[in-house]
Amino acid sequence: MASNKTTLQKMGKKQNGKVKKFKSQRNEKMEYFLKWKGFTDLVKKKMVQKENLYLTMNLMTANQRRKEMLLTNQEDLLEVLILKE
Repeated sequence: MASNKTTLQKMGKKQNGKVKKFKSQRNEKMEYFLKWKGFTDLVKKKMVQKENLYLTMNLMTANQRRKEMLLTNQEDLLEVLILKE
């Protein structure tokens, strides 16, 4: 059975953060209030428009995959570093 959750719900749950949606009075566009656990107060709270929210999620996913690859393929990483030198 496929999950009915959206990508935003999945990412918010994975990253232990909260996403609140509301309409901005500044430009009448829907904005999302991101609050991520594990970050300082200055960084963890951010207003993001819907168009930019997906970019943020994609960057976070790519960074997580990169970290996982570094942990699982450390031998391959050493070979690449040696070849570049």
